[in-house]
Amino acid sequence: MSKADACTSGASAGDGPRADPLAVEATVPLPRPVAPAPSGERPEPAGPLPRCARLRPTALEVIVALFCGVGFAAAQRYVVDGNCPLSAGLLVDALTFWLLFVVGFAGGGVLLGLRAPRGAGRRASRACGLLVERHPYTLGALTLLACWAPTLVVMYPGIITQDAYQQLSMVAELPSTDAFTAHHPVLTTLLFGAVILGLMHLGAPWGVALFSFAVLQAVCMALVLMRAVRYARVVLGMGCRWSLLSLAFCGLFPFFPLMVAYVVKDTVFCVAFVTLMVDVVEVGRTRGAALSSGSFLARLTCLCLLACLTKKVAVYILVIALAIGVIALRRRGLRLLVPLVCSAVLMFAVYPAVTTACGISQSDPREMFSLPFR
Repeated sequence: MSKADACTSGASAGDGPRADPLAVEATVPLPRPVAPAPSGERPEPAGPLPRCARLRPTALEVIVALFCGVGFAAAQRYVVDGNCPLSAGLLVDALTFWLLFVVGFAGGGVLLGLRAPRGAGRRASRACGLLVERHPYTLGALTLLACWAPTLVVMYPGIITQDAYQQLSMVAELPSTDAFTAHHPVLTTLLFGAVILGLMHLGAPWGVALFSFAVLQAVCMALVLMRAVRYARVVLGMGCRWSLLSLAFCGLFPFFPLMVAYVVKDTVFCVAFVTLMVDVVEVGRTRGAALSSGSFLARLTCLCLLACLTKKVAVYILVIALAIGVIALRRRGLRLLVPLVCSAVLMFAVYPAVTTACGISQSDPREMFSLPFR
């Protein structure tokens, strides 16, 4: 029997293990499996997109940026002069704002992952951790101020209303209080005078003093908004991209830079009221358990008093809201009686008595009916 026949005969008789035709293929190394993307991140595409494709704005973004740029440039001229004639300065301002919006839309789209570039989820997480979670009051606030800076520069030295002029004239006539009226919050009036007139007494020009107060408003508003965004992210669990979108909204929506450019009592009130609302949300989130902390209750009470002193109609909002909280939270809500009673006593008893004793004329009682319009 030949060697070949013996091998064939042995294989057919079952004398040895039968050769597996796939054994050779099993020795070929298989490609490593791709790990799944972490939760909250999009799986990366097969290859990176070209950098120019990531940043290239779309036609819609260019058109929207053009409308925003023209609107920003025309706003200051229309408010100050009452009209907006076509001029070289208007075109330069509109072009500057247009370029800023184009760059902001393109960069924001990449940052938020709307353009789906490679690694967008990781970059959004890193940016959120840096700006919102770890350094909200430094890097986050500086980001908002950088977004608002073009509007503040274009509207230099700021916009002052007739009410603010009246409040400054009241302070200028001190120690006489004949011109004072409780129609304007006395605390805000004294604040305007202390900063603006104080800087002018130190030798600063009128424009520099007014602009300094606008910058002070911007810094305070940036810190307050970053506190709200950080609370939504860290405490309420808002996602990274939604947190960055909230940051971008506060920085790019025209309302915010225009508000801080106005020297008006409503802007001062907003700083106090937004800060207060974050603590009010915390009371609702914890169903009143946060009120067991003495420091939290003291801070909530002080913020309620500050809101009342910067806007008289705020007392009606707070009294109604706190009363609802007392009823809804039942036993835990009884501690809300502290800020409720303090606010009511301050505005309905102490404030009128002090202003009357100082010779300050009282405001019209019908002022409370302006609340529905606000």
